[in-house]
Amino acid sequence: PLIRQFDTERYFEKEPDKREIKKDKFNFMKKIEWESLFTEKELKDIKELTKNYRKNISSYTPEQINKELERITIEFSWKSSHIEGNTYTLLDTERLIKEHEEAKGKTHDEAVMILNHKAALEYVWNNREYFKTISLKKLEEVHALISKDLQISKGLRKHPVGIIGTNYKPHDNIFQIEEVVGNLCKFVN
Repeated sequence: PLIRQFDTERYFEKEPDKREIKKDKFNFMKKIEWESLFTEKELKDIKELTKNYRKNISSYTPEQINKELERITIEFSWKSSHIEGNTYTLLDTERLIKEHEEAKGKTHDEAVMILNHKAALEYVWNNREYFKTISLKKLEEVHALISKDLQISKGLRKHPVGIIGTNYKPHDNIFQIEEVVGNLCKFVN
């Protein structure tokens, strides 16, 4: 069910309340075998790409690695903030990160959001060994960096939410959320 095919154009032609959904909630409790998410060829390709990446990166100079990290940081900070409604462009984001110049006509909070994403990525990068596995505690540490100086509550949410444009209903209490995040961490690890 995770990789099933469906007609997205036909799906989005319907009003959100009229769309049919298979389940109210994704069953995070069900054990999913990593290998079942990919075909045998895809797994082989992933292993080959990983091998090539490790070979290529081992020949990079520290300057090349820093340049790539800067590029990834800019794109990650921009896209992650954009998903949250930030209106900075990619060029605005690059200027903010490289030249510490906020974009005209944008809010200070938008700049803070982007810089927080940058700080979170740098934190994970600088603590790579620590983040070889994830846990609720580690996710909350990163979330605290992302939400610093913004009016966002810390930790797991304690109230129900809806997602605009979908009938999906996320888990609505902290105990269920804590359990599924724990299971997700185990799965990823």
